[in-house]
Amino acid sequence: MTEPNQLISQSILNSERISCRAPQGARFVSGDVAIRPTFLPRFPAPLLAMVLFLLTVAAASTASARSPRTTSAWIKSIARAEDKYDEQWSVYVTDLASGDVILSYRPDLRLIPASNRKLMTFALALEKLGPEFRFASHLGLTSMQRDGSGRLTGNIVLRSAGDPTLTASYMNKTNPVTALRGWIARLKDLDLTHFKGDFIVDASAFGPQQQVYPQAWEYSYRQHSYAALPTAIAFNKNLIQISARAASKPGAPANLKLYPSVEGLSVVNQTRTSSSRAKGLEAKFDFEGENLLVSGRVGRRVGTLVVQVPLTRPLDMIRAVVEDSLKSEGIRLDGRVRVITDPREAQSYRITHVVASHKAPPLPELLNKMMRESDNFISEQLWRAAAYRATGRGDVASARKVEQRWFADHGLPWVEPGYDGSGLSRSNRIASREQVAILMGVYNSPYRNYLIDAMPSSGRTGTLKRRTMGGGRGRVRAKTGTISGVSALVGFVMDRKGRERYAFSLIGNAPKSTNGRLATRQNEIMGILMRRIDSPSRSGSSSAKSVPLKKRRKTTKQRAGARP
Repeated sequence: MTEPNQLISQSILNSERISCRAPQGARFVSGDVAIRPTFLPRFPAPLLAMVLFLLTVAAASTASARSPRTTSAWIKSIARAEDKYDEQWSVYVTDLASGDVILSYRPDLRLIPASNRKLMTFALALEKLGPEFRFASHLGLTSMQRDGSGRLTGNIVLRSAGDPTLTASYMNKTNPVTALRGWIARLKDLDLTHFKGDFIVDASAFGPQQQVYPQAWEYSYRQHSYAALPTAIAFNKNLIQISARAASKPGAPANLKLYPSVEGLSVVNQTRTSSSRAKGLEAKFDFEGENLLVSGRVGRRVGTLVVQVPLTRPLDMIRAVVEDSLKSEGIRLDGRVRVITDPREAQSYRITHVVASHKAPPLPELLNKMMRESDNFISEQLWRAAAYRATGRGDVASARKVEQRWFADHGLPWVEPGYDGSGLSRSNRIASREQVAILMGVYNSPYRNYLIDAMPSSGRTGTLKRRTMGGGRGRVRAKTGTISGVSALVGFVMDRKGRERYAFSLIGNAPKSTNGRLATRQNEIMGILMRRIDSPSRSGSSSAKSVPLKKRRKTTKQRAGARP
């Protein structure tokens, strides 16, 4: 029996279904596509209804006529789209039953995968952490020794190594800051009120650059809740939630409430109360990341408005919460509250007595949430935590090295390691053939059931809940990937009995404004593949061979431009 910690090594090295070769590089250039609205002329109501009906029927007939019905027709359609819209595609589909390659279009072209990156994070976390792994966060003491005056001679330590579940939803609906205050209050209950040492906020697991915005992410992401900073200790996923209610007097600033805490934050309230139903709330940190600017109009006839933004210095907020809690509980320190991010320094602060702790659910539960909801924060925490478990360092450079060694160990030494764990970075590149190799590696390992359970299901769960892809509910189990100009899909097409039949990777890149074209093309090929499974003799297509690069309207050099 293959041991779980071997994950995909044997399945890839011994596989006869997939032949991976070193892919060619590819570059991607961003741009804009303008879509102009079309307006109907004015008609009397009955005539207008008839016109709309006829237009709907005509549009449906045209769409039906133009939609490709075979794999070869679909390949031709995306080839035309590459010329017309500057799209780029890498596609690879293999039959699990026969091992045949069903569809192959530029399978070695490396493109931006967006959240398909989470497939790699999923596999890496399972192997390096293990399915039984549970994050744990502790408040503890380095010593219980007292000196002659009754002071405890040790230090207090708050430690976590990337736990993403210090949130209300995982802590019985308790504000995580309130929970920390309760932990600190236990020191007083234990008659520990005067310490000779320091209070150490140990965030060393992820290294010294945790309060620096990731270089691999676009600067415009920094104000959006989907791009919170990953840190070794993180409350509420490092998001600050701002709630605003209208004041009693029009023109006055709205009443603001911050969650999980206001400690350590400088808030500038630029909102105004309106007597109308006007509503609009915006919050962002200034360029230096020091002041939280809240603006907008809050109508007296509307309820509470809520917005979330990522903290720019989340560890500083935790330090401020600790300082305020110690003061409130009357606990004195001869030292000070310190945040440490150097793993070497952390070795001096070994916890010998645990005062309070929080344990996360088992790893598969977090992986399910990461994959089904495409949770960026969980994936970033897991990517770094896997590296920390493997090497004792969870910074980005270490995570990339661990991932690169992991690919090499499993027979894929040419695959580029990611620049993040979530797929937000446009520097990430992978080819469809590589993605299918990784997918099949996990599928042929002891972790198969974890993979299938975690994948969103078409028309049913997660990011595929609203996409049936023309084949009924549950026929596709796949991870989506979407950022501006990118739509990717990797997973399985199921037969009518719910068994995995085809493994696939579809990666589409285009100028930033795609208006859903990439996802539409994915839906089309999924429908074709489902019909092929259901009626193979009438599919009208045989196994497709790799399509060579055709002559382009622009040269590769002209199209590439600067790498984003």
